Amino acid sequence: PLHHETKMRFNRLALGAAAVLALCSVPAIYADDAAAATTSDDAASGSAAAYQPPEGAESFKFEAEVDRMLDIVVNSLYTNKDVFLRELISNASDALDKIRFLSVTKPELLQDKEELEVRIEYDEENKTLTIRDSGIGMTKEDLTKNLGTVARSGTTKFMEGIGDGTADISQIGQFGVGFYSAFLVADRVTVASKHPGDAAQHVWESTDGHDAFYIAEDPRGNTLGRGTEITLHLKEDAEDYASPNKLRTLAKHYSEFVTHPLHLRTTSKEMVDVEDEEEEAADADADPAALPSTPSSSFAHTDDTRAASHTKLRAYEATRRASYATKLSSSRIYWQAVRDMCHDSIAETVRAEQMFKGCVHLNDVYATFLQASSDNMLNDAGLPVLDARRRKKLEELRSPAGKIKKKSGDHGGGGGDTETTDNSNEDAKMDASEEIDDEQGEQSETGGVLDSLFASQGAMSEKFAQFSKFIEEDAVPEIAKIKESLVMQVAIFEKLGDAIIENMEAANKEVADAWESYHEVAEKDESFVRSKDRLRGVKMAETVTAGDEDFVKNCEDVWILEMKYRMAVAYLSACWNKSSAEMTKVFTALKREECGRRFRTRELLAVFLEKQDELWLSLPAISAPLIKDLQGKPRDPADIETEVQGIIRNRAANKQKQKDAEGMAEGLGPGLANADPSQGDFDLQSPLLSDILVKVDLLEVKYAPYLMKQWRTVLAVATANSFLHLFDVSSSTHGSAKEAFQHLVPSVEVPTEDTVTALNVTKHRKDWYKLLQPSDSFALANCAVAFKENEKGAYSFEITEKFQQSLMMGKTTSRKMQVRVSSKDKEKEWIAALKADKCEKDTCDEK
Repeated sequence: PLHHETKMRFNRLALGAAAVLALCSVPAIYADDAAAATTSDDAASGSAAAYQPPEGAESFKFEAEVDRMLDIVVNSLYTNKDVFLRELISNASDALDKIRFLSVTKPELLQDKEELEVRIEYDEENKTLTIRDSGIGMTKEDLTKNLGTVARSGTTKFMEGIGDGTADISQIGQFGVGFYSAFLVADRVTVASKHPGDAAQHVWESTDGHDAFYIAEDPRGNTLGRGTEITLHLKEDAEDYASPNKLRTLAKHYSEFVTHPLHLRTTSKEMVDVEDEEEEAADADADPAALPSTPSSSFAHTDDTRAASHTKLRAYEATRRASYATKLSSSRIYWQAVRDMCHDSIAETVRAEQMFKGCVHLNDVYATFLQASSDNMLNDAGLPVLDARRRKKLEELRSPAGKIKKKSGDHGGGGGDTETTDNSNEDAKMDASEEIDDEQGEQSETGGVLDSLFASQGAMSEKFAQFSKFIEEDAVPEIAKIKESLVMQVAIFEKLGDAIIENMEAANKEVADAWESYHEVAEKDESFVRSKDRLRGVKMAETVTAGDEDFVKNCEDVWILEMKYRMAVAYLSACWNKSSAEMTKVFTALKREECGRRFRTRELLAVFLEKQDELWLSLPAISAPLIKDLQGKPRDPADIETEVQGIIRNRAANKQKQKDAEGMAEGLGPGLANADPSQGDFDLQSPLLSDILVKVDLLEVKYAPYLMKQWRTVLAVATANSFLHLFDVSSSTHGSAKEAFQHLVPSVEVPTEDTVTALNVTKHRKDWYKLLQPSDSFALANCAVAFKENEKGAYSFEITEKFQQSLMMGKTTSRKMQVRVSSKDKEKEWIAALKADKCEKDTCDEK
C-alpha cells in the first residue's frame, strides 16, 4: 500500500498531499436521499432537521476550531463567493501533480486511470455542481483527518487575532481554508474519494460544516478508479453557479495556468432552419443578355443586414475585449508573481553564499585561537601570535631555559633582542607576563589542572579547521553553482517572459486599433447611407450615358476595414495560443529551476547543520531545533513543486488584491459601451464569410490596352456595398479562394527560448493588418459590364469604370479591364453578382 510519512496540511493554494484539493462533485451518491432532499418541504426551507445521513454511515465530530474557522471563512475572510471554484480547481490541480510525481517511481499508480484531468459538471434542475479529478485520492483515514480537523497548529491564535486585528494574513493557506470555502455556496457537501492504496471507495458528507460529518463505504463501488469528487448542493442564493455561462467564465479565469486538462460539461439547444423546397435553380442555358433586372435573393443585401452585421460585430468586440482584458491581467499578474519569486530566490541564495563564506572566516579564526591557546601562543591580550619569528621568540621566553635567561638578563640590566616594529606592544605584553609563565611552566611539569583543557582546545581546533575546510571546499562552491545557474536561467526566462507578455499585449492592441478604424468608418453616413444610387450595382454597357449625372462620389467600402479587423482577431488568437504555450514552458522551466534550487539548498543546509551539530554538541539548544525544522521541510520533488506552486499562487493572489484595490479598469473602447454581450458569444470567422460579402473567387484579369498586357491571377471580392476588390496572388496559386486569401496573412512568430538565448527577440509585426489592401478596387455604381468575343473554350467579359481624373476640375475618365473565367456558368454568376442592385427589394422593384 502507498505510504506517506509527510503529514497532509491544508493550504489554500497548494495542499501538500493534494488529496483534498481534488474535491470534485459527484452525482448524488444516494439517489433516495438526494430525491428526498430536493423534494422535502423542510429541505427547501433549509431546516437542518430534514437532513438524513447516509444509511450505515459512521458519524464523526468536527474539531472545535473547524467550526470557528468556517464562521470566519463564510462571514469574514472571503468577500467574493467565486473563490470557492478557484480553491477547488487549485486543489484538484495539486492532487494531479502529486500522483504524476509519485507515478515516476511507481507507474502502477496510474493503472486504474491513466488520464490526469479535472472535470466540472452541473445540474440546473437539481441545483448541484460537481468537480472531479483523477488525482491521488484519499483513504477513509485521510477523509477523517483532512476534512474534519485543522491540520496545523497556530489556528486558534490566528482566529483570535482576527478579532483583535493582530492576525498575520500570511498564515492563510496553512490550514484548511481552501476546502471549507465550498460552504460559501453549498449547504451540503458530499465527497467521494478513491486512493490507490485503499481497496474501497468512501464517501464523506456534511451539512454546512457544523457539528458532525459522516463517512461510509460508497455503495456504488469503485466508480472513480482513482481520485476525488465533490458534490455541492447549492444554496438558493448560489444557484446561478449551476449555469453554463457563469461556470465557463469562472473556469477559464481560474484555470489560466493549470497545466492539466479541464473539461466543462455543457448542454445546448439549436434551432434548425428548414429550406424552402419550392426554390428553383437558374436555367443553365439561359441567355446571359436576358438576365432578369430584379436581383435574386442571394444578392439582395439590405441596409438592415448591414446594420445587423455591425451590431453583431460590436457585441463580439465588447465580449472579446472583456475576456482578453481578464486573461491579460491574469497572465501579467501571474508572471509578476513568478518574477518576484525568482528575484527573491536569487537574493536568498546570495545571502546563503555570504553566510557560508562568513562561516569559513569565523571557524578559521576560532580554530586559530584554539590552536594558539593549545600551543601557548596567545599574548597577554588573548590574541594569537602568528608571525613565525615572534612565535619562536615567545616559545624561547616561555621555555624553562628562556625564563632563566630572561631573569638573568633583567639583573644584568639588558639582554634579549629588541624590535621596533608594528607589533612592539606584543613584546611589552610578553615581558609583562613572565611571572604568569613561570607558574604555568611549573604546573605543566607536574601535571597541572589546565593540561587537559589545553589538549582539548587543540582537538577542538582541529574540528573547527575540518568544519571550515568542508564549508570552503564543498558548501561554498556548491552554493555558488546553485546561484550561477539560477541567475543565468532567470535572466534568460525573465527576458523571454517579458517579451511574450509584451507581444500578447501588442497583438491585443492591434485588434483594438483595427476595431477603431472599422468602427469610425462603419458609423459614418458614407458607409451605411441608405441611398439608391450609392448601393446600386453595375450597369450593362448599352445603358451607360456620356454625362456624369449618375456618377457616385466618395465611394468607400467598410468591408475592407471589417476584413482587417477580423484578420487581426485571427492573428491575435494564433498569437495568444503560441504565446501561452511558450509562457507555460517559461513557468515550467522556472518552477523546475526553483524546485531544484530548493532541493539542493536544503540538502546542503542539512549537511552543513549536521556537521555543525557534530562540532557544537555542547550547544544543542541552538543547533538541534534548526536541524529538526530543516528536516521537517519537504525534500520530495513532488512536495517541493507543490510548495513552489503554492508560493506562486499566493503571490499572484496578493497582486490581484492589490490591483483590485487600485480601482476599476478602463472602459472597453469606442462604440462598445452599450453592446449586448449575449450577441457576442460566437467565434469570429474569416472576412470571406462576412455578411456583407456577395461573391469571391479566383479570376484572371488584364487591363486595356489588352495587347500590351498579360493575364494575371487575382482574388476577386464583390461586396454588398457595390464594390469589386482585386487582391494580387501568385500565378501559381491553385485551390480555393480561402486558401489564396490565407497566403496574404504573415506567419505568426512569438518569442521562444531559442530566440531569447540567441539575443534575437521576435518583435510583434506592428500594423501588419493595414497592409491587407486590395491591389485595385472598382466602384460598381460607376461601372458597366459587357460581353467579349472569345476564342473557343474561353469565357470573359469586360468592365468599364468611370472615375474622376481630377478632384479640382471634376472631370471624369474611364478605364477598362477584361475578366476571364473558367466556365460559362461562372461567367453568368459573376455578371449577375456585379449587375445586382444592392438597394432594398421594394425600391428596386419600383425602379
